[in-house]
Amino acid sequence: MRARLQDAEFFFQEDLKTPLEEKVEQLKKVVHLEGLGTVYDKVQRLVHLSQHLSNALTLTERQGEVAERAAYLSKADLVTSMVFEFPELQGIMGGYYARVSREDKDVCRAIRDHYKPRSAGDKVPLTKPGAVVAVADKIDNLTGCFALGLEPSGSQDPYALRRQALGICHIILYQEFNFSLEELIATAYRGFSEMKLKLSLDEVKSKLMDFFKARLRFLFLDSGYAYDVVEAALGPSLDHILLAHQRLKALTAVRHKSEFEFLLTAYTRASHLARQAEENEKIDPVLLMEDGEVELYNAWSSIKQEVVHLLQKGKYREALLHGAALAGPLDRFFDQVMVMVDDPGLRGNRLALLKDIAVTLGQLGDLEKIVRE
Repeated sequence: MRARLQDAEFFFQEDLKTPLEEKVEQLKKVVHLEGLGTVYDKVQRLVHLSQHLSNALTLTERQGEVAERAAYLSKADLVTSMVFEFPELQGIMGGYYARVSREDKDVCRAIRDHYKPRSAGDKVPLTKPGAVVAVADKIDNLTGCFALGLEPSGSQDPYALRRQALGICHIILYQEFNFSLEELIATAYRGFSEMKLKLSLDEVKSKLMDFFKARLRFLFLDSGYAYDVVEAALGPSLDHILLAHQRLKALTAVRHKSEFEFLLTAYTRASHLARQAEENEKIDPVLLMEDGEVELYNAWSSIKQEVVHLLQKGKYREALLHGAALAGPLDRFFDQVMVMVDDPGLRGNRLALLKDIAVTLGQLGDLEKIVRE
């Protein structure tokens, strides 16, 4: 043990002979992954991805500067003697060397934290700049590997891509980061423009979104949420992971309320019929003939505005409860109105009304996936 510590002390002193920033150029000689350039290339991508995330999350100017600087220095410790001898210290030593080099303390912390979470149960980065660099690092690895066709198969995951995707999910939920995952993947993919990739952007995006969906499903189920509510929450879109979590919490909170049960029944009928509506069919109030459809149209005109407003604010629980007020008018509509009449104008108008309801309420989750008690 004494000999190992003496070695570590020697490596530490040797590494301190040059500032951390001067080591970045040496990364040009270090291959990141065959087909994805050098670690220096990766650093340039991390800086760009950190800028993209800082703008998407509207971080303060200082937070953005900290994230950008930390991204630039994040891999510099890979060429130090200490990390060469003790690879498990990557990132950790970078933080210490940055501090000795008199970098901003927040930059030092972001460098130290950007590999987190390193394993199941590990903490996520606690600062926003550190979290931004961590997400940038992981999405760069994921996008690059998938673009080369190196996605995990079965139990084989040599590049720990499952852990990295799950790490991104944990960071987003902890920090409450709300950004477009698809845009981030596209930005990461463009960083490999000079590389010979196997898959196109659309192929990578499709595979990665499915990959994230599987990780998020595992995370939610492991947290104790019911499987049907998880499927409902993941149904509409996974582009904003934070919103999927908010839908999940909202659905869980209201699923046992009687008014929500009524809404589920009515919504399911409306959704099934709405699938037969024409693509661009518009609602024409002049064609509303029956009392039941007039009542539904008036009720929906009043409810929709508030539901959309609540959805835009991410207040899914309130939107669900507000939308539940439509259960009565919907029920009476189906009792009093024949939707599939011979007249194409009346039929199209009624289907358009049901489609408008189904599409809007569908943003609250794939409600048909919920098992009614």
